[in-house]
Amino acid sequence: MMFKNSRVLVLAASLCFASATTVHAAPITFTDRAAFDVAIAGLNVGVQDFEGEADGTLIPDGGALGGITFSYPTLAGLGVSLMVSGALVGTSGTNTLGTNDADLFQDSDDFDMSFAAANAVGLFVISIDPLIDGDFEFSAGGATASLATADLQQTLSDGSAVYFLGVVDTVDTFTQASLTTSHTPGNFFTWNADDIVIARAEVSEPASLALLGLGIGLAGLVRRRRARV
Repeated sequence: MMFKNSRVLVLAASLCFASATTVHAAPITFTDRAAFDVAIAGLNVGVQDFEGEADGTLIPDGGALGGITFSYPTLAGLGVSLMVSGALVGTSGTNTLGTNDADLFQDSDDFDMSFAAANAVGLFVISIDPLIDGDFEFSAGGATASLATADLQQTLSDGSAVYFLGVVDTVDTFTQASLTTSHTPGNFFTWNADDIVIARAEVSEPASLALLGLGIGLAGLVRRRRARV
């Protein structure tokens, strides 16, 4: 009888463990927005396109906008602030993310973002200046997407080139992302960012909760049987 109870206890423990663990899949990087959109199909998607903010809205270092907190201590130390700009052509409207330094970022300007746990994040970078592969890197969830000039997404009416960088992890979540530039001496370019996409799965997991409940129920059954012995 004790042997049978032990077998039930092992099964219950296995079910509890199975409900709490998942086979890990490495995050995937993207430089094509269409492929990124396919990968996040079925997730809850939000886009910060900056169209809901007034031209000239400042985002201080450590400040939040639309659920995203922006950090840029190096730029802030130089007296530069992130700013919603309506002075340049954007990908989805009149506003982009720039700075209060002539509305633009420059090469070597970087920023970090933090947000509620997500499975995917991506954005557009826009530059009227020639770029080379690797001029931008976008990191999240332990993976880094690097600019690929062959994956030009579109050319805007003012001649600016638009590129996309994104990371998707369908298993694990992450809460931070970083956009960095090449920092290559003599490689000068200006740029803006637009359409920051953040996607996440539904919070509730009915199947996992049901499996966990079954495991706990079996464990309780073992305790009741032992109590009768």
